[in-house]
Amino acid sequence: MITKISDAAISEFIAESEEIVERVVLSLTESPRKKSDSELIRNIYRDIHTQKGAAQLVGASRVGERAHQLEERLESLKKTTDLKIQQAHIDEILSTMDLIVFELKEFQQSRNPSRSSGAPDPIPPTPAPNRMTAGTASPAPAVPSSDEPSSSPEQAGEPSGTIRVAIPLLDRLMSLMSEMVLIRNQVLQYSHSSDDINFLNLSQRLDVITASLQNEMMKTRMQPIGSIIGKFHRVVRDLEQSLKKEIHLNLIGSETELDRSLLELIKDPLNHIVRNSCDHGIETPEERAAAGKPRKGTLTIKAFHEGGQFFIEVLDDGRGLNRDRLIEKAIEKGIIRSEQAKSMSEKEVCRLIFHPGFSTAKAVSNISGRGVGMDVVKSNIEKIGGSVDLDSVSGKYTKVSLKIPLTLAIVPALTVRAGKDRFAIPQARLIELALARTDGQGEIRLDSIQGKEVLRIRDKLLSLVRLNEIMKTSDLSDQATGHELALSGAQYVAIVNADCAAYAIVVDEILDTTDIVVKPLGRILKSLNLYSGATILGDGQAALILDTNGLANHANLAESNLNKARDPLAEAGLQTASQTSKDYLVFTTGLKGRFALPLLNVHRLEEIQDGQLEYSRNTRVLNYRGEILPIFHAHEIFGGQRPEMNGDQDLNKRLPMIVLEVSSRRIGLEVQRIEDVISIDTRLQSNVIDHPSIRGNVITGNGVIVILDEQKVIKVLNEKFIRSQELAS
Repeated sequence: MITKISDAAISEFIAESEEIVERVVLSLTESPRKKSDSELIRNIYRDIHTQKGAAQLVGASRVGERAHQLEERLESLKKTTDLKIQQAHIDEILSTMDLIVFELKEFQQSRNPSRSSGAPDPIPPTPAPNRMTAGTASPAPAVPSSDEPSSSPEQAGEPSGTIRVAIPLLDRLMSLMSEMVLIRNQVLQYSHSSDDINFLNLSQRLDVITASLQNEMMKTRMQPIGSIIGKFHRVVRDLEQSLKKEIHLNLIGSETELDRSLLELIKDPLNHIVRNSCDHGIETPEERAAAGKPRKGTLTIKAFHEGGQFFIEVLDDGRGLNRDRLIEKAIEKGIIRSEQAKSMSEKEVCRLIFHPGFSTAKAVSNISGRGVGMDVVKSNIEKIGGSVDLDSVSGKYTKVSLKIPLTLAIVPALTVRAGKDRFAIPQARLIELALARTDGQGEIRLDSIQGKEVLRIRDKLLSLVRLNEIMKTSDLSDQATGHELALSGAQYVAIVNADCAAYAIVVDEILDTTDIVVKPLGRILKSLNLYSGATILGDGQAALILDTNGLANHANLAESNLNKARDPLAEAGLQTASQTSKDYLVFTTGLKGRFALPLLNVHRLEEIQDGQLEYSRNTRVLNYRGEILPIFHAHEIFGGQRPEMNGDQDLNKRLPMIVLEVSSRRIGLEVQRIEDVISIDTRLQSNVIDHPSIRGNVITGNGVIVILDEQKVIKVLNEKFIRSQELAS
């Protein structure tokens, strides 16, 4: 009697096989190796034995045959005394793994003929499926080798470390989570107008629990980037042989996690960038030696989180981009004019490579072509709300930086008003908020150059658009807040980036920051190219999400002389990866003078009600996103105390607060007023007063600013919090 193998069993077999292939390939290609040669062969033998047994169980005979052939070869290697793995051994094992991947695809397609019948690319193997982690145990082979003792959790009577969950189920759970976030936002919006203390407490608990649930739900969709970049060990090794080069691959941040759907979308662009670096970036050993470099080039892939974004940097220490060659090709293709090239900055010259069809390669290569496809890389990354930047110095290095949102489902955004309509700006695109003067006074003001409005920000110029004019919204005369502000000679401005350039958007009112659920647009609205989606706000009304690239194109900012002649982002004094200036958040405390902290260590800016605060011993604390956040007044940095309240305490009074984070330690710092963000590229002057929390001073047009040392501030206040708990107990 023939037993029918269920589809679930086949899926389990395919997923487990892909894990085995990935594990074997990575163990052979990672540098440096973490195990001895004999131990490595034993581990591979165990995996291949498991692969053979599983294939026989589900009837994948061709897969089983390939595994059996490799198993016999590994059996002889295991018996070798003082085993040293040679290059020929690695080539043989990797070739067999490629064949196993091919046979797996053939077997899968034979079970499901509706799938595409195109031959798969066996290099590299496909990533393992998403998992919901229930513990820290690593996946173990299902069928242990006969000569190796089994230590699997199941046989030891312990629960398994992981369970498999279908991707569609995770997608449905994420969709329900998104709806819950919308309901949470609506409840919080309603609670602001309610005097019911019990309802306020319940709404705050709902907020905390929803945020925690959202965070945990996001983790089920997250996978380490190592599942993608780990395969580049094999890619780089193969390219070394075909190009006759010596390349060391350095991976940093392989454990950094990203949404599974985004991992799949960045895989091909990242592969193209890596192959470009190996083919056209890193020189041959002879060329490197002649240039005074080590014969072996280094390719570094670094992944990290910063500011709610996911960053990947691909850096090679190769020949870099040749400015003259880039300009020559750009003029030849009519992208720029010869007189325009003279005033272009290095960064603008590097960005020429992102133009469609642009290439400086003398011959088309089957491996890559620096420039060929880079426009596709850029457009694919921008489709998922990310951005690409490139920095290069001829003869030294080339660095390609990708900035990607952590997820596409729920994103933090700023809501603004133009006329009667409200819009959302993703925080990934937001650089700075400012209050600009219209009377020609101050460091941040609206000016006009040759009849075109611009924003002058700290003696720099940015192109400017008025949102209510672009969107044809109703006049703001019936909107009290915006009308009164305009009469006072000031207007709200949001500075955003698009295609690595910056420009300013004038809005009538800045409303709030919140997590929004991105909803797809209908066909008619999508064709306008002004919006990237829509969302439902806390009061139940809809708001459109602005596409900063589309808005810039609609306003013809791409043709602006301001943007053509210079880099607005750099000229605005706003920090980029290649600049040495630093951004600081300026605030007042009630003490004389103004103070500043590095913006890089500012986690969030909040406004909290005094009634939300609780006490742990003698220290004020806040239940902040599921953690206990100690709150200090800025006076306490210098050994003082929080100013006493005069008269009856106002529990509804809103307190400006800076959430400061250094090395995963957070504190809340209550200040008097948050003033501005400034960029400082000059050396700090020595302290006027000797205090460990003061790093130095800087002189600006509006006076002296005291720069605080963020690490000392957090250390001093955290120690104070710990002492207060110990003394009280």
